[in-house]
Amino acid sequence: MGRPAWANEDQWLWLSNQAAQYREIKGNKKETAKFWPVYLDGWKDQWPTPALTDVIKETVIAMSGAATEPDNAAMADCWDLRVELSGKRLGG
Repeated sequence: MGRPAWANEDQWLWLSNQAAQYREIKGNKKETAKFWPVYLDGWKDQWPTPALTDVIKETVIAMSGAATEPDNAAMADCWDLRVELSGKRLGG
């Protein structure tokens, strides 16, 4: 099985290493609960949020007048803006 289309070679190697660690602790709820935050933080450290997502967050903050980062619901509401800015259309 090849790497996912969305992952580059470095990401695929990192994911493969994480998968090996996960297989060692799989089934142990206490250990897997500790694994996920470290896994997600490790991914974010290696590959920070894409610039377009930052633009969307800044736009949502500016539009809402909020001083904090938008929650997931606010970000979901901006999907059309993200699609428009990226020039990508869903389904084709």
